[in-house]
Amino acid sequence: MGLLSKLKSLFGAADNDHPPGSGVDITVEHEPDATTERAVKGAESTPQTADDSQPADAEPAAGDLTDITGIGPAYASRLADAGVTTPQELAAADTDDIAAATDLSPKRIRRWRDRVGDQ
Repeated sequence: MGLLSKLKSLFGAADNDHPPGSGVDITVEHEPDATTERAVKGAESTPQTADDSQPADAEPAAGDLTDITGIGPAYASRLADAGVTTPQELAAADTDDIAAATDLSPKRIRRWRDRVGDQ
């Protein structure tokens, strides 16, 4: 037996009469999800149906503080702790009260409030 044949047999790649994968049983434990199958294959996702949409009388989303330039998740969390969770609440709140509650400068709060209308 040559060196190459010996190495192949040690690593399970020996030349033999059995094709690769023979003698191997494969069991599928769940049915594939059609949406993930399409995503994996690069197809479009399933279009949204009327049942998935919001009711016609539902209020539109009020917005997210992180939509305002300069407010990331950390600042949004500090503002939420002070009771400010939407851009509209930020615009309506007192600058000095928010600054004191969040330990941020009033100047920063004013800049954010000015940007609320820019969204």
